Amino acid sequence: MSTAKDLVPNECQSYRGPEPLVTAQTSRFPSPATAATNDPQGDILAFVRQIRPHGAADLITAAARFGAADVEKIMPLLNDPAERKAWANIVLTAGAAGDPATAGSLIAFLFDRNRDPTDIAAEQARQQVPIALGFLAQRSDNKTAMTFLLRHGQPGAWRTYTPRTLSIGAATGMERLMASQTIEGLVMSGRPAAIAQLEADLNALRNTGRLTLPGSVRGATSDDTVRESEMLTDALQRAGRVQSEGLGAAYRRE
Repeated sequence: MSTAKDLVPNECQSYRGPEPLVTAQTSRFPSPATAATNDPQGDILAFVRQIRPHGAADLITAAARFGAADVEKIMPLLNDPAERKAWANIVLTAGAAGDPATAGSLIAFLFDRNRDPTDIAAEQARQQVPIALGFLAQRSDNKTAMTFLLRHGQPGAWRTYTPRTLSIGAATGMERLMASQTIEGLVMSGRPAAIAQLEADLNALRNTGRLTLPGSVRGATSDDTVRESEMLTDALQRAGRVQSEGLGAAYRRE
């Protein structure tokens, strides 16, 4: 039996699904064409290095004023360990403002062979990649991003992502966290394929009573089933709102 000491940070929260990353100010993000050239003070390097006391609360809508050319300036920073404190901001900014080709670079960052799972700042940045891919998919119907999200919403998809050095409890917690982030990425995409996947997962859970998300634990209790059902129901509702109203609608709680 695992104990609380076995769990990675945010494991319990990840099982229930992530809280919204931002509180959107508009129903849709500005067009990526509305780049920093319209803001003489816009400096994307300073932007991603800024410490935000409220986390990502205002980053996404603010990042949309930049364009793909701006994002090209910050992507190399993901290879610079000295910039690791800015990595989470860079990932989310790349999703909000990046070119569709950015998806491949974000996925490569996520699965970096030299990744150090004990580096908290770096791990937190990588956890934002599925969210950023959802943004890219919503903005441009990005095939690379959508294929990644759909494949990594399947059981066992994150098993190889967890380091072998982790305890069983910690490894399971990391799987559930990344699964939760993947579900949120599907929500952010608002794409028909994402909605179909969420519907299929929810129907499978209701029909069999067995947990379906990556990282789900065998022999889960009825309470676990209820929690997963609630998470999928909420995700499906928000994905539908994104499809019909735009990204901002994903963060409206009803």
